[in-house]
Amino acid sequence: MPLYYSFLLPLTTLLAMLYTVAYAQTQILTSSPLPSFNHPPVSSRPKFRYWFPDASVSASALQTDIAALAEASAGGIQFLGFYSQGFPPISTDWSVYGFGTPAYKELLKAALRSTAEYGLLFDIAVGPNTAAGVPSIPGTEGLAMELVYGASILAPSEKAGSLPLPVLEFNHQPLNGWVHEPENWGPSDLVAVVAAKVVRRGRKGSMDQVVLDEESVVDLLNFTRNGILDWEAPSSAGNGQEASPSWVVMAFYQRYSNDRSCVSVAQASTWIGNGSWTVDHFSVAGAKKTTDFWDQHIVDDEEIDTLLRQVGMNCSSPWS
Repeated sequence: MPLYYSFLLPLTTLLAMLYTVAYAQTQILTSSPLPSFNHPPVSSRPKFRYWFPDASVSASALQTDIAALAEASAGGIQFLGFYSQGFPPISTDWSVYGFGTPAYKELLKAALRSTAEYGLLFDIAVGPNTAAGVPSIPGTEGLAMELVYGASILAPSEKAGSLPLPVLEFNHQPLNGWVHEPENWGPSDLVAVVAAKVVRRGRKGSMDQVVLDEESVVDLLNFTRNGILDWEAPSSAGNGQEASPSWVVMAFYQRYSNDRSCVSVAQASTWIGNGSWTVDHFSVAGAKKTTDFWDQHIVDDEEIDTLLRQVGMNCSSPWS
């Protein structure tokens, strides 16, 4: 059988206890509920994206802005070169003021010094503008790739002959004002050749539509040499069909997309001044293209390397 205990307290004692509890709650509410709420650490304060046109801007003006942000209780900045939003017209020489140039490094050092002086944090974009790429010699390993293809239809018993050439203009509609249309120059390297039986042909809206029998797909890459396919479409319909079907031969090619991240002036005097090229974000080579540029053109400066280790937080694309 459970036992119950009761205590009788004098009224004055009970009132004193209630007063003590109420007083303690008042003290908690009038002081900060969190010790750092009134003076949060920089890691909990808002950061500001600091756009600057290019490395031609005044270092002293930049440092004045960082001081003003510190005075306004900012937590830090994201250092991001605007570079005409990646589109012409360009008003300065990026061979002098471009991403990774000596002028850029001096501006970066000025920003890092002020950030360290005021105890702020420092984020930086891995490349100019949207940071989709870095300056590079075009057509080199690590830049963005694309897969393109060409197709041709063979009648029953027809020999293939020359491979279909890739259609380079396919799906190249740019997002106006944001994405550059890939430039159609440079080689296309053959990576696959397949054929499939046609089930039916027709139109869907404004586009031709060809429906294929997926179980009929054959790999023909080993029958290809020097752009010639040594293969003949089957002549038999098979499966009791009355008419022999046609076949589609598809050749797939890999090539550099030549997609610029930032477009500079025509006939730039250096490859760094020629803007930047989108890297391959799906490969180790693409990552290495970016890190190699940083190793050779930015953190090769000992002071930049030291300051980034001291105040640097994030190094990324602004929209990643």
